[in-house]
Amino acid sequence: MKFLITKYGLGLAQPQSRAPYAPRDSPYALEQQAMQAHNLKHHALSVEFFDKAFAAGLDRLDDDNNAACSAALAGQRSKAFSISTWRSP
Repeated sequence: MKFLITKYGLGLAQPQSRAPYAPRDSPYALEQQAMQAHNLKHHALSVEFFDKAFAAGLDRLDDDNNAACSAALAGQRSKAFSISTWRSP
């Protein structure tokens, strides 16, 4: 079952109707979940969502930075460094 991040923390997701153009496993939906987890200071969970989003095709420069910040705050320094150097010239 999917988890839903709420204002009060993590909880089980309730069935929700989703628009056909934004499937729940789309890279952008996963990125939104990653940022929600990051904003709630659940950094390790945020890193997991970013990993899934990148695997699903997320490819924006600002997301690399956000993922690296989450990894660093989760104590995953080597992962943070590797993410931050993905697009280095």
